Amino acid sequence: MRGGASSLTDRGSEAMRETQHTIAQWANATFGTVDRDTSHVARAMREMAELAASLADEPTDPRIVEQAANVVICLARLAERFDVDVIAEAHRQYETGGEDPVRATSRRPSGSRGCTKA
Repeated sequence: MRGGASSLTDRGSEAMRETQHTIAQWANATFGTVDRDTSHVARAMREMAELAASLADEPTDPRIVEQAANVVICLARLAERFDVDVIAEAHRQYETGGEDPVRATSRRPSGSRGCTKA
């Protein structure tokens, strides 16, 4: 995310770790708020397509991390609209082995359950 906006960690000489909340606040202040949830999803999908293109072009392309960060920013903004902590949910899935009680019976032929398991 280049441009006139300050860096997420540009807070004097002290580097800090951003949270979902501070990332969403920064993005809303920098890019404006978005009223439709589907707009967040559409933007995340465009960013995912750019990430995929970067990977296809050159697996060592430095844009890969930038595109991945853009996806995270989109997801942080969406999660904040629903007042949920997506990182806490990722930790919950990690701790439970990725089991989703709703989808636990729908495994792929490989035995995997989605992106959390290889």
